[in-house]
Amino acid sequence: MGEDKLGMNLFLGDDFYEEDEPTNIDDNKPGDDPVINNDDEPIEDDSPEGVDGDDAEGNDTNEEDDDKNISSPPLYKSLASVLHEQGVLTSVESSDLEKVESVQDLADLITKEVKAKELSDLTDLQKEAVEAFRNGVDLEFFQKQKSVESQLDSITEEILNEDQNLRQQIIYQDFINQGFSEEKAKRLTDRSIAADDDIEDAKEALESIKNNLKENYKQELENKKLEKEKFEREYKERQEKLKNKILKSEEIIPGYKVNDVIKKQVYKNMIEPVSKNPNTGADENSLMKEQRENPDEFSAKLYFVYTATKGFTDFSFFGKKEKNKAINDLERALKNNQHVITGGDPSFIDDGDASDFVVGDKLNY
Repeated sequence: MGEDKLGMNLFLGDDFYEEDEPTNIDDNKPGDDPVINNDDEPIEDDSPEGVDGDDAEGNDTNEEDDDKNISSPPLYKSLASVLHEQGVLTSVESSDLEKVESVQDLADLITKEVKAKELSDLTDLQKEAVEAFRNGVDLEFFQKQKSVESQLDSITEEILNEDQNLRQQIIYQDFINQGFSEEKAKRLTDRSIAADDDIEDAKEALESIKNNLKENYKQELENKKLEKEKFEREYKERQEKLKNKILKSEEIIPGYKVNDVIKKQVYKNMIEPVSKNPNTGADENSLMKEQRENPDEFSAKLYFVYTATKGFTDFSFFGKKEKNKAINDLERALKNNQHVITGGDPSFIDDGDASDFVVGDKLNY
């Protein structure tokens, strides 16, 4: 098929993207005074398990039994079996159901099912496109690849028999693909035609070119996949390093010791999306939003701080070795905030256009 059939309309159709915890009623703890009955006599219990289901060591066996009933493996296994019988977990093998012993096991089965069905309504070409895009292959490269494949597949034996010029081009290209120089490739092609072997040679060359094209594409796909995995791994490492630097360091800025509440708020401001860039649709944290909405004022203040601190190396201008009123006010405000996070991984990738961020490095940590 032609290149126009592999245009954007291929990917824009609707069919392409379409319990409360049990409580212990016996609040007596070891060492508490015994409960007194109506006769003001201590209640004694000669049973080895103690009062109200307590065992000899004072543990509440009723509570343990309730926990076991709530989280027992048979419960999750039974639920998985029902989902399997009702056609919800159709891609799950029966043997997998026997391995379900926890909530996580059940969640893993559901995730596996979703992954198995997410592309079920797509054509083979569309599935291949999704896989390529997820691995970082751009649309133009994919379209060109499929266009060339389509053109080669359209060359039939009959066409080769009738078109000597086409045979000559195919034989020549195969020699080039094998690493021969242009001069030698032409000489070998002319020799094939002179020996009247060009029809058979062209057939073999055509298959060789197809295989070479597919192998090169497969290698490109693998390279993109490795690049993506490397980027994600390095991103995660940088993110964890940054998180530790903020949450575990005594001082984020030399000379200013801040408490954990402020550290968590600083980290929250870095990873929490508060808006979307109207031009790119990418998530923005609060700093990125401020930079986009007030670029001139943002840059002026930033360069003032940069200059006053001698390139972010000396903060004595703002008061050294002691907290000023602004720090104390910030601490008090954050202590009264009940929504400060405790840390965690970012839920978004920062705006790729932040490469012009004037803090020396973009926010793609």
